[in-house]
Amino acid sequence: MNTISYPNIKQSFGIFGIYLLSLLISVPLYFIFEAFNVNQNVMILFSYLVSSSFTFLIIHYLRFKQNEVFKYQFRKTPFMVYALSLCAMFCFQLSIITPITSLIPLTNDYLDTVKSMIDDRYFLTFFSIVIIAPVMEEFIFRGIMLDGLLKNYTPWKAILLSSFLFGLIHMNLIQAVHAGLGSVLFGWIYYKTKNLLLPIVLHSINNFFAFKELTSIPDDFDIEQPFYDVMGGIENYLLMAAVALIILGLSIYQINTLLEEDVKKGDENEPINVIKSQ
Repeated sequence: MNTISYPNIKQSFGIFGIYLLSLLISVPLYFIFEAFNVNQNVMILFSYLVSSSFTFLIIHYLRFKQNEVFKYQFRKTPFMVYALSLCAMFCFQLSIITPITSLIPLTNDYLDTVKSMIDDRYFLTFFSIVIIAPVMEEFIFRGIMLDGLLKNYTPWKAILLSSFLFGLIHMNLIQAVHAGLGSVLFGWIYYKTKNLLLPIVLHSINNFFAFKELTSIPDDFDIEQPFYDVMGGIENYLLMAAVALIILGLSIYQINTLLEEDVKKGDENEPINVIKSQ
């Protein structure tokens, strides 16, 4: 298959490199903020805005230069698809992501780092994780990277590559696995709906619950406790996981059915240009 759209595989790794470079550029900001005793949450928010904006602007320009298009796809999607996608996300988390990530041991250093991000002014961290990160990351990894890869390669090749790189940018093993696996579902939903708003909403909701979970970790939390004990024991968890897996399959099937009916009704809309050339 001829690659005609930005990015191809090599350019996707280039996007990953640009993202890493942007993180390095934001490092001096920490030292500047520390010198002025700026709150850590302000440092996190501002540094993330700088790094993600830097990445987006560069690859947005590269995309336009190669494709001569400013479009980001926001198509009308039935409300039921949103509801089913949310259901699929929670079931995917319970039946697949949780048992896999539970195999990665937690460390006290990791928990201490997470807790240090949340203090009495944690609203800024909440804003970074639940609002800014989903929007910026979805525009970069779904709106640009995956959208281009889908035009060049088979859907699963495009989804898996973009998900792999999305996992890598999280820089630690447990978050990389969690984000990479979740990105597979987000990528499939974007591929089926061509609606960037849907993965943005799902990503934001996912991060909201992750944030609430992190803020509720007790000081005496036992990192050696098996995850299924938290869920009432191995038998209860296996039952929940089995039910979640069945619901996941039914949700995906129903999403496909609804979208196929939409196509038959001729209810597809043209993508909306959220950024236009002057």
